[in-house]
Amino acid sequence: MDTNIIAVLVGVVVGWILSQLTEIVKEKKNREKKVESLYVELSDINAWLSRMKKEAKYSLQLLVLNEDVYSRPGSIYTFVFEEHFHEICSSLTRGARVGFTDCYDSIKTINELISDLKPLIDSENDEKRRKLCSKFEAIYSMAFQTHAKTGYLLQNPSGNLDNLRGMAVKLDENLEDELKNLAAEAKELGIGGIKSSYYSDR
Repeated sequence: MDTNIIAVLVGVVVGWILSQLTEIVKEKKNREKKVESLYVELSDINAWLSRMKKEAKYSLQLLVLNEDVYSRPGSIYTFVFEEHFHEICSSLTRGARVGFTDCYDSIKTINELISDLKPLIDSENDEKRRKLCSKFEAIYSMAFQTHAKTGYLLQNPSGNLDNLRGMAVKLDENLEDELKNLAAEAKELGIGGIKSSYYSDR
């Protein structure tokens, strides 16, 4: 075979191999950026959940003292998870995949609870006020637990499930204590104290 033809064929093959390697490297970097973005979003959500706990606690304490509540927490957005999780989940460990899906499922539930608040806010109907109190307690509980889960996943990106043993029981115990203290604190602080505490901590 003519050496020129061989040289051309070799050049084509080498060029194809290099282009494939370039695509593989680009895809890997793109995937790594998306994974990084997912953890950045989770960090933002963790901070938002911390704020949501305070908002729900504030509303609950006002309701304990039969005060009206005029606002509700904002929904939590999960753009990166919705857009890219299906693309990058294979790059995560099994524990991390389980952790992310659990956290984001909890966030979906929280958003649904927040939507349920709209017809109940600023209502003088006793039944609606009871439902409002129940919804805020559910939001506080979910935010409390999900905040702990997202914090764990941020500190343990591998999502090692072995480290979670006993965490659920401990969370439930802590939550029960928080809810008991919340009502007692409301009665001790009074309306003025609740508002002062809430706005000074924002």
